[in-house]
Amino acid sequence: MLAISSEEISSLVSRKEVADAVEQAMLLLETGNYIMPDRMHIHRGEDTLLLMPCLADSVVSTKLINVFPNNKELGLPSLFGTIILNNGKTGEPLAIMNGATITALRTGAVGGVGVRHLARQDAKSLFIIGSGVQGRNLALSACLERNFQRIFAFDTNHETAVKFSKELQKEVRDIEVIPVKLVDQGLLEADVVITATTSLTPVIPIDKNLLEGKCFIGIGSFKPKTRELPEELFALTDTIFVDTLFAASECGDLAIPLASNVIAKEKLVTLGRLITKNHLPVMPTRVFKSVGVAIFDLFTANLVYRKAIEAGAGTTLNL
Repeated sequence: MLAISSEEISSLVSRKEVADAVEQAMLLLETGNYIMPDRMHIHRGEDTLLLMPCLADSVVSTKLINVFPNNKELGLPSLFGTIILNNGKTGEPLAIMNGATITALRTGAVGGVGVRHLARQDAKSLFIIGSGVQGRNLALSACLERNFQRIFAFDTNHETAVKFSKELQKEVRDIEVIPVKLVDQGLLEADVVITATTSLTPVIPIDKNLLEGKCFIGIGSFKPKTRELPEELFALTDTIFVDTLFAASECGDLAIPLASNVIAKEKLVTLGRLITKNHLPVMPTRVFKSVGVAIFDLFTANLVYRKAIEAGAGTTLNL
């Protein structure tokens, strides 16, 4: 059994490889050739424990994630996690690895795949709402899919957005990174908007002129009461793309407007179905909502494991 550290994970795989793996996972979601129970949520106040298993033919993954939003006040990451990979034929443990790093990479990749298939080819400006770890990963993955010239960044704490922009600028040297004090400023310029917050109320203002003709990718909300996208946005498109239909019951962005009949369930289409059909309907405004599912972790962790075997990386554990 291999123990694979966060540093090794980052050195073994590229963001493009992870995006391709996540895209393959989306295609498998369309076949049903897997077993993926709804993830278990345990809530204590604002803190959440998630248990996310997934079984495919050749490999099994189990992820345990702790999300503690107030950790930022202690100078700690808000997310800690572990992934265990097992042989799908024998159950033999293959690897244990840093779940937070896998989550960050695959979440960024999910956003990147959304940009790959939904953003206009000539998109020039990206707007990231939420200047945390996920915001960084989403920005870097998105930049692999389109030739962005500018990235706008917003956070409720403007100093955080400024720091985020300075750090991101070091990684995307040919792209101008601009912190903004108001969401409207970023929306005015952006072609692609990605939200990465845990907000309880929509972070995007209700202004049709600022919403039309853009690609929106909602990533942050994953609880029934968390919302990033306003209901008015859904009225601007005939189709709302999701990573899985389970997202409709899990996150407030979709569960709340569905319960109040603001949107119909028939309006939801998986991104995997779009990729399979390879035909994007003509829609000036495009929306993709992801909650993240265990099969993305399985494909990413399996990619890392195979790369580790090839490179002779990781530490062997005898348990």
